[in-house]
Amino acid sequence: MSSKTIKKLTDAKIRGLSKPKKRSFLFEEGKGFGLRLEPSGTKSFVLWYRFNGKQDGVTLGRYPKLSLADAHLKVAEIKKKIEKGKNPKVEIKEIQRANRNFYSVQDLCDEYIKRYARVRKKSWKEDERCLNKEVVSVWGKRKVEDITRRDIVELLDRIVDRGSPVTANRTLAVVRTAFNFAIKRAILDKSPCVLIEKPSVEKPRKRVLSEYEIKAFWKCLVAFAGRWGGLWHFRKGLWHLSDGLWHSGDGLWHFRDGLWHFEDGL
Repeated sequence: MSSKTIKKLTDAKIRGLSKPKKRSFLFEEGKGFGLRLEPSGTKSFVLWYRFNGKQDGVTLGRYPKLSLADAHLKVAEIKKKIEKGKNPKVEIKEIQRANRNFYSVQDLCDEYIKRYARVRKKSWKEDERCLNKEVVSVWGKRKVEDITRRDIVELLDRIVDRGSPVTANRTLAVVRTAFNFAIKRAILDKSPCVLIEKPSVEKPRKRVLSEYEIKAFWKCLVAFAGRWGGLWHFRKGLWHLSDGLWHSGDGLWHFRDGLWHFEDGL
């Protein structure tokens, strides 16, 4: 592999390049932008850049399908992001997806988080964590159009079998939303999640109030009683304002002089 540097790439210079005997590069001076030449005659624009002290590179697209002017626009967009101290990974992933000419599951998950979850859901980070752990790690490089209903079922079964039935339910919910998003974005025509039910039945959890919550509860009662000049009592799942008495088991509570008092046996 060899590389050369010139002041500026032009369409005339690119068209006049002959096939190399081995892969070689032709870069513009000091920009990290250049052309990769293959023995087959294929010419592709590339960009080498540095972010957070690490050097990386990306193939922008093949010439002439990607014009020299459009390649420069992509380079400017990436460098502008870097100058602001932001990682250009989103722009680069979009470029890579365009070069592959198909949507991978990773592409769909990234677009779902960027254009739907972040905008509409406060819990978008949980969606991102779930997709990365449960979905991208398994299907990331697969074509999104190749995912079948059976794939979804097997994915959920594996999560349940490892002892995480509730996580399986959550994963189904996020995946279903992501595939519905794909339909709305014209990425897919149908969803593989159709007719798939939750893999497990969730039981409602019970818990007792903490000491802090109990204090807050009584503080609210005091506030209400003082404001309305009476006393609240609980009956049939609701709090009711009474004439100053609240029956509680074997005794009775009433509010007097800014305090709650319990009188046994009334």
